[in-house]
Amino acid sequence: MNTLFDTSWRGVSASVDQTLALGSVLGKLVRPGDMIGLIGELGAGKTHLVRGIAQGMGLTDAPVTSPTFVMVQEYGGSAFSVPNGPEAHSTRSIPTEPALIHIDAYRLKSLEDLESIGWDLDAEELRQGAVVVVEWADRLADLLGQDLTIQLHHESESKRGLSVSAADSWTSRIGGLIENFEKALQSNNIKSNPKSE
Repeated sequence: MNTLFDTSWRGVSASVDQTLALGSVLGKLVRPGDMIGLIGELGAGKTHLVRGIAQGMGLTDAPVTSPTFVMVQEYGGSAFSVPNGPEAHSTRSIPTEPALIHIDAYRLKSLEDLESIGWDLDAEELRQGAVVVVEWADRLADLLGQDLTIQLHHESESKRGLSVSAADSWTSRIGGLIENFEKALQSNNIKSNPKSE
């Protein structure tokens, strides 16, 4: 299981468009197997961030909505089949493009709750060939083992504060993420607040 480092970056989004832009930056850096946890109160911009991630992943036609009532949405992803086993009587799917699995954990108390809606996979199986983004990730504590956690909060009526914590699996990517987050914010003259401790 990944251990999260201290907060690596803090910034402020001044608009929905800016939150989408930050999500798009993240979507361009994700890899199959990534688990991203989003934490924040209602209206903090979690779903807008997921929409941006989908755009950055190239899922421009994905109608990303909050999966509050269905709990899980899956967008995109494609696969091809290859023979499985020495006798090749069965096949297995190999992902060619990762799917985006969007989970709303607001009403979940355990991974078993996902089974009640047909997702009978453990966290490792859920990650295979997919990027998994979990809203209200704090409700499942460390059961999912997030690689990246983003906390969002209201700074004002229109501004949202964001802070990012990364696990060791993001060591090689966190610098690029921070740099591109900075560029996205600077393009709109919004100052970020990197952690200085």
